[in-house]
Amino acid sequence: MKPRIDPMRREDAAPEVAKLYDLMEKMGNPPPNMHLTFGKNPDLYARWLPFATYIIPASSLAPRDRQILILRCAFNWRCGYAWAQHVRISKRLSALDDGEIAALEGTGTHDWSAKEAALIRACNN
Repeated sequence: MKPRIDPMRREDAAPEVAKLYDLMEKMGNPPPNMHLTFGKNPDLYARWLPFATYIIPASSLAPRDRQILILRCAFNWRCGYAWAQHVRISKRLSALDDGEIAALEGTGTHDWSAKEAALIRACNN
């Protein structure tokens, strides 16, 4: 799947963006394509990054709940990039297994807890 907006090459990052990418790399994570795309606009990236940092690692949602919400929304919106990224993240975090991921895309079934079923229903409305 070709992105609608091509990410920039890492070496083309503005100095203020490159510093943020350097921090990611020091933590063992090269900047994902989404960061390389937002980084094309340093002002946007500077404002988006605190939000993204809060939503993913710092929010009060448990990783499993967060991944259920993200994957179900990505499936409903047909957002292939978010789906693919968060399938990987879900597996890396051991938040969801293959069967649960299949159930979120409607190709499998899973006996969700009442809370999890409510999260999924919230994404369907």
